[in-house]
Amino acid sequence: MPAAPLEWTGERLTTATSGQVEIEHLHRYFLARSLCRGLDVLDVAAGEGYGSALLAQAARSVLGVELSAQAVEHAARAYPAANLRYQQGDARRLPAADASVDAVVSFETLEHFYEHDQFMAEVRRVLRPGGRLIISSPERDVYSPPGSAANPYHVNELSRPEFEALLRRFFPRVHLLAQRPMMGSALVADDGTGPARTLTFEKRGPAHYEASGALPRPPYLIAVASDSAVDDVPNSLFIETSEIQGLVQASTLPPVGEIPEATRRELAAYATQAAIYEENARNNVATIARLQDELSAAREEIGLLHGQAEGLQGEMERLRRQHAALRQAFRRRPPRGAVPAGNTGATEAEMAELERLRLEAAERARQDAQEAEMRAQRIARLHRLGVLHLARLVPRPLRHRLRDRLVGQGRP
Repeated sequence: MPAAPLEWTGERLTTATSGQVEIEHLHRYFLARSLCRGLDVLDVAAGEGYGSALLAQAARSVLGVELSAQAVEHAARAYPAANLRYQQGDARRLPAADASVDAVVSFETLEHFYEHDQFMAEVRRVLRPGGRLIISSPERDVYSPPGSAANPYHVNELSRPEFEALLRRFFPRVHLLAQRPMMGSALVADDGTGPARTLTFEKRGPAHYEASGALPRPPYLIAVASDSAVDDVPNSLFIETSEIQGLVQASTLPPVGEIPEATRRELAAYATQAAIYEENARNNVATIARLQDELSAAREEIGLLHGQAEGLQGEMERLRRQHAALRQAFRRRPPRGAVPAGNTGATEAEMAELERLRLEAAERARQDAQEAEMRAQRIARLHRLGVLHLARLVPRPLRHRLRDRLVGQGRP
């Protein structure tokens, strides 16, 4: 690392920054370094120069091209190496001879200018036959979703279909990787099929886990393009444990003796309140069990009431039929003083007795019908008062008294 890093402006990564942005960039260069061992490499948009220096650790030679003269001067001073040099130049007019390199590396470059086809033509010009382009670009639909703040240094971001279409216009074979930063970074082939596919599991909510092929929603896309086969590109992971350790340390409470008195009192109050909540919870469990028992008994009692109601309805129907039969018999009775046929010896006393019996039967039928009607009204009253709901809310002794009072109303 240089003794004095290039100033961070937000346009390009420098060693003055750290954290997730640094992880993303380092991961790409680590992958490129593994693919450029022993090759002549052109690093386009080399920035501060750290990436070209990483490539030079494995490549035969590296030329880092950067538009900023200040960055080129800094890189040449900060990263001296026999197989590494830096040169000011434009990605749209690369300062390299035709067919002079085996690999072109260019990370996060396309989004800074509009002339993408011109840049790709320059890449094809400087590559030797079978050479490779290793390139990355932010995925616009994920990196810059609608409503998000725009990156002021990006003028022409590409979506995934646009990025892939651009590459395939200039290279017959394209192997697309997806990069998504985590606590570290993952570079994974984006085919999502076959036995070698990458299967990821992601927690998307309190009780929702998503399984996906490859890497879902990657904000960056990295590609290796060539005339020849590009199926030897491995998946890779970059793991940064220092960030995790920092989070663990930040979440660890200090020793009790170092906690201020006010904080200790507040924690003690929370502990007391938690104990009260636990006791209330235990009491509520017992109450719920008791109420469930009462509810079961109430349901049994309601079942009995329904059975009695059905019996009363049947009895009322029987009394109605009996009453109707008596009324019909009364209409067919012989006139007062007449002697029934075949019974000419009947006396007036016998006729009077028959009339008395008839009247008594009619009166009993009327009373039975009236009592049945009153029972039906009481049943309807119980339903209107919501016996089903009362059974859940009123204690059993009070329910019994209420039932007896309601059912007992109107008794002769």
